[in-house]
Amino acid sequence: MLPVAAHGAEAISKEHLAFFESKIRPLLAKHCYECHSEKAEKVKGGLLLDSADGIAKGGDSGDVIEPGDPGASLIMKSVRNPDPDEQMPPKNRLAESEIEALESWIRIGALDPRKGGKVSARPNWTMEEGRKHWAFQPVAKTQPPTVKDAAWAKTDTDKFVLAKIEAAKLKPASDADRATLIRRATYDLTGLPPTVEELEAFIQDPASDDKAFAAVVDRLLKSPRFGERWGRHWLDVVRYADSVGRTRNVAFPYAWRYRDYVIAAFNEDKPFNQFLTEQLAGDLIPAANDKQRDAQVLGTGFLALGSMDLNERDSEQFFLDRVDDQLDTVGRAFMGLTTGCARCHDHKFDPIPQSDYYAVAGIFGSTDTLSGQKNRGGGGKDYFAPSKLVRLGVTQAAAQTAAAPAATANKAERERLEKRLAELRKQRTDLQKKGKSASKKERKELDGQVASVSRKLRELDGSSGSNKGKNVEEPKVSPSDQLAMGAREGEVQNLKLRVRGEPDQHGDAVPRGFLQALEWNGQPTLPKDASGRLEFASWLTDARHPLTARVAVNRIWQHLFGRGIVPTVDNFGATGEAPTHPELLDHLAADFAANGWSVKSMIRNLMLSHTYRISSKEIAANMEADSSNTLFWRMNLRRLEVESIRDAMLAVSGTLKTERVATAPAGLDPKLDIGKGKKGGGTGESFATPIRSVYLPVLRSRLPGMFTVFDFAEPSQVIGQRDVTTVPPQALFFLNNDFVVQLARETSERIAALPLTNDEARVQHAYRLLFGRAATADETKRAVDYLGTTIQVSSGSKRGAPVDTWTTFVQALMGSAEFRYVM
Repeated sequence: MLPVAAHGAEAISKEHLAFFESKIRPLLAKHCYECHSEKAEKVKGGLLLDSADGIAKGGDSGDVIEPGDPGASLIMKSVRNPDPDEQMPPKNRLAESEIEALESWIRIGALDPRKGGKVSARPNWTMEEGRKHWAFQPVAKTQPPTVKDAAWAKTDTDKFVLAKIEAAKLKPASDADRATLIRRATYDLTGLPPTVEELEAFIQDPASDDKAFAAVVDRLLKSPRFGERWGRHWLDVVRYADSVGRTRNVAFPYAWRYRDYVIAAFNEDKPFNQFLTEQLAGDLIPAANDKQRDAQVLGTGFLALGSMDLNERDSEQFFLDRVDDQLDTVGRAFMGLTTGCARCHDHKFDPIPQSDYYAVAGIFGSTDTLSGQKNRGGGGKDYFAPSKLVRLGVTQAAAQTAAAPAATANKAERERLEKRLAELRKQRTDLQKKGKSASKKERKELDGQVASVSRKLRELDGSSGSNKGKNVEEPKVSPSDQLAMGAREGEVQNLKLRVRGEPDQHGDAVPRGFLQALEWNGQPTLPKDASGRLEFASWLTDARHPLTARVAVNRIWQHLFGRGIVPTVDNFGATGEAPTHPELLDHLAADFAANGWSVKSMIRNLMLSHTYRISSKEIAANMEADSSNTLFWRMNLRRLEVESIRDAMLAVSGTLKTERVATAPAGLDPKLDIGKGKKGGGTGESFATPIRSVYLPVLRSRLPGMFTVFDFAEPSQVIGQRDVTTVPPQALFFLNNDFVVQLARETSERIAALPLTNDEARVQHAYRLLFGRAATADETKRAVDYLGTTIQVSSGSKRGAPVDTWTTFVQALMGSAEFRYVM
């Protein structure tokens, strides 16, 4: 067995640490510590699970975890054991989502930050000390430093970067040539390669380099392709998907409206503070007309995109899980904070007490989330609920009337049922402590009562689709209805703190509010008759907020330069990495807020800097002093995301369709359980459909093979920066996939149809088309020699159709690293 080591927080990646703190530590504390911790009255099986050392030591039955291999781990066999007398925890099987989390943790190596033996329940901070963390300090409008080579700096950004390069006694790389620069800029702004005509026009432009490149950037920022490219970046962050995932992976048939809203927002250069506000509270913002209201409401689809367990039998657990998804996503996406880690206990590293978690959770708990699904507690076949969607195109008055939740009229009954449910759960907990001395009849009767009361609560909330045991007919959806995912005001409530995150272990009610660590002039007062979402959005987008603008400009920087000023783009907390250029980060953040929160203006400013326009070439002395390029002395070599690779193949073949009518993905049946279909989905538009990849449906756990091979963002999580791997299946994809072969053939036919006189000219055109540069003399000679040979090669398709040398030549270019990378 590989050792399960106590790595310490600093030795674990920030993503894995956040996963452990939000998923694994609470799971172990909730289900295992009663019998397997140093505080247990009697340690069962000689096994301690409250420390990494205890897990590594194992118990009387031997090792319990094989890092990297869940199937061989005794702990997984125990939690999956179907025998209630043998399973762990005894008599109380883990939820499927908890089992999946445990498997994932073991698969990544069972990384454990808990050092030594006994684990302290106290966090590693006090509020006073925690507030001193750099990210919680006010944004300072810093002045650019003085540099020796003043002529090199074209912008203030350059001065900040050059000052650190000079301080290290290094020099920046030389300028990129025009061919490299336009390819870089075109991919960065549109996700597509430049056309041969665009390439030649820029290279031949007689204007100065500064003026010619500024014209290119301005043209690309105006392109409709810009919103598709940068909208996809945002969809990664907000865990966008077209299906719910988990146990019942049914479709989100109207998620596409939110996706198109995001794309339009970036194309329109909607101010980023307004963009965030609409996603949190678009339904609450005054609108000049119904059309504007609809556009704002579409933003609230952000709150409804979470991956939820529709089979969750416990209505309160389902409710709290949904709130947690919203709170955790807002924390990491908008503020770069792992707020979700405080659900079950005070945050271990950041100054976020558990009470703060429930203060913010109350805001989302007072919100009615409209995702189009109802959880049925494991019963029934139809999860689609049109009543749980936003209807667009209605009058403002009608929308406000519809926003009044039915549950408000039944508040007294709900309180009675919740009280009864808490009593029954306590009885069940007491019964479980008796172990085998409790009869099966007692347990069965108590489980039945818990299920009955939970069902009544779901009926009261309208979440189960039934009323007093009788089915309620859902409103029929007519073709004229314009439906969307979104949110509206719910029953205003202050949530009770849940001890250890247990839904039935209630503490005191926590007044709705904000994070104490982020306070600049007292906390705003929330209205008693509203959720507080609009006030929360105003607090987030206040220019004095120390995180929102910093996180936003850091994301922009990362997409343009390959690494953020803060490398951990989703974590600005104590376990995240410190900024390499803190003064530059504050300078950009202050400018961003002061200049109208314009994303396009910030991008333009950064792209016109000298720092963006240098080459990616290595300099020996610089590599020795700063091989990871933390000083940004050269441009980072960057692999294209999978969407750009696919879209580029379609573009060079001439088959990419950029014209698009805003409609739902074809064939995405709202009543179909995608999890029961074949891998690849069998739903939604085909992977081979020649549309931009951003418009293909994203089905959780059913991604196309190319997407998984080339590191598409996990659609259930906040992903600000994708992984970049190099694995054999990537090469095999270009060698054998029918999609690649077909596009290579169409590209070669496109080249053959051009009025070019010989193969040398065609080879040159192929290099310009696929690589954005001219072929060298050696490359041209090798290509022409190869094209002159006579071969027949199987295409790899089931038909075994022959492929000519031109197709295989283009296929080789597509499969090369140069096609997949931007320099």
